[in-house]
Amino acid sequence: MEHTVAVNKKVITIRICIYAVCIVSWFIVVLLTGLHTGFHFFLITAFFAFRIYRNIRRIRKYNGCITSEESAVKIRPVSDEVIFTVLTPLAAGFIFFFSIIFTLQIPTINSFSPSQYKFSKLYIEKAGGTKTDLLPDKLPETLTYYNLWYFPGFLQASPMLTLDLTTDDKGIAEIQSEAEKLAVASFDLEKYNADNENKEVKAFKEWYFKPDDHGYTNDTIRPRTGAAGKENGRGTIYIISSNGDWNHQHTESITINFDTNTVTYGA
Repeated sequence: MEHTVAVNKKVITIRICIYAVCIVSWFIVVLLTGLHTGFHFFLITAFFAFRIYRNIRRIRKYNGCITSEESAVKIRPVSDEVIFTVLTPLAAGFIFFFSIIFTLQIPTINSFSPSQYKFSKLYIEKAGGTKTDLLPDKLPETLTYYNLWYFPGFLQASPMLTLDLTTDDKGIAEIQSEAEKLAVASFDLEKYNADNENKEVKAFKEWYFKPDDHGYTNDTIRPRTGAAGKENGRGTIYIISSNGDWNHQHTESITINFDTNTVTYGA
């Protein structure tokens, strides 16, 4: 009977370790990516902490088990426990995690630290399933402002992504050079802010968006100009690509404000 009790303690200890790994992993993901969690952070951590506490109480109960044969029957042999040793805590954790996510809000990324950049990109690609080809491989050496914001989309909503940077003249020149290579069109920032249907934009739409067999085209462009487009100033919007879908519109752009040395990568 002592052997049966010891095995059950081992099973419960494994479960505690799994819950502990879940908590640590959750903290690491949040710290590395800048995941904007809100209530998720508290509720998910509290859930796993409660499961750890509950299993610790079970171990104490087994430690104080009466050594009578009648009590031994109440403790299931390890053969009944092994299948559920890993599956039970993982299933409970996943069910709780996704129920919280879809009940409250899908976690977004709102990163303010450049050190999180590569981990945020990895999360967006692997967990969010969104391509990050528009974003630069490396950030400029000099940064006075950085913010990466990502919303993975929900139901029919398209994913949204912006990277705002403020850098020095050298960084601006490098980004401008790269943007000019990638762009299929460019618009004056001040003109676009004043009239997003000016002659240059209309001419681009007529050239870029080809009508279908019925002569219909969804020539929608809504570049996310972010921080670079909030303040008036000399600037350029570089259009990298656009799907022309008015309902699920997705335009990739790089906006540079030369007066504030601010850049926004938007998709």
